[in-house]
Amino acid sequence: MTHRRAADIRRRRRPTPTDDEILAGRTVDALADPSRVVLEHDLLAALQTTLTSLPWRQRAVWVLREIEELSYDELAEALSMSPDAVRGQLYRARRHVADRMEAWR
Repeated sequence: MTHRRAADIRRRRRPTPTDDEILAGRTVDALADPSRVVLEHDLLAALQTTLTSLPWRQRAVWVLREIEELSYDELAEALSMSPDAVRGQLYRARRHVADRMEAWR
């Protein structure tokens, strides 16, 4: 009974916001080919839009794993989730990003 109560309290916690502008700091080399600069800018804009459409947990897991390169255990601790839950959220986030970014392959 205590375990269920603790799980209920954990579910009701407000989500920790993620930095939605994490990709804004990624810049393209100014000396690069102008067409490449435009393409990479459009790619980052499309990725930002895709990440914004993810539920906060999936977005947080994806950003912390793919951008910040945290391990599954670090993700689990940071987000107060089990490593298995992290894997599930990351799987769903990667699948969503892959589907939405298909045109950029």
